[in-house]
Amino acid sequence: MNLPAIGNMNILAKIKEKVLHQGSEPIGDQYNLKNGKYIFFPMQVSNDSQLLFNSPLNNVEGIKYCIKRGLENNLDVVVKPHPAEINEIIFQQLRALQQSYSFSIVLEPTMKILEYASEVITLNSTVGLEAMIIGKKVTFLGNTFYSFFNEQSLRHYIMGYLVDVDYFSSDPISLKIAQRIMARIELQ
Repeated sequence: MNLPAIGNMNILAKIKEKVLHQGSEPIGDQYNLKNGKYIFFPMQVSNDSQLLFNSPLNNVEGIKYCIKRGLENNLDVVVKPHPAEINEIIFQQLRALQQSYSFSIVLEPTMKILEYASEVITLNSTVGLEAMIIGKKVTFLGNTFYSFFNEQSLRHYIMGYLVDVDYFSSDPISLKIAQRIMARIELQ
């Protein structure tokens, strides 16, 4: 069967991973986020194009970087797997990594984790952008244009470039919003 590939998996393998992952036990740890003495590392989906093409590190290497930084600064490391991750191998890698390194895996909402984090280290996730918006110290390990933002350029980006639309909704959008989206296309 000549099936389309998604990442490095064909569609049947992707469906199999999804079914297998549904039966998996959550791997979250208990961690007191309110202590505020931690580095937050939000993982990216393992086959995300931003991870594959725009980052010199993968998720595991990113976690190891955070652990080193945490040891240097007397901070814990809190890791959140991406909610859309379905590759069971990634969860097995996390469990194995915890055997050698000290870090916590949490499944709390991202904004709750961000609220108390001392620092955020990300490859090139939009969680880094969210952290910048709320004034957190952020380190980008991947290649992302967010890393060049200062307070003023961040404000201009949010107010002038982003379009307030739910891309996953089936509701119609207004002509004004559609024109703003089309204007972004013309910027290329």
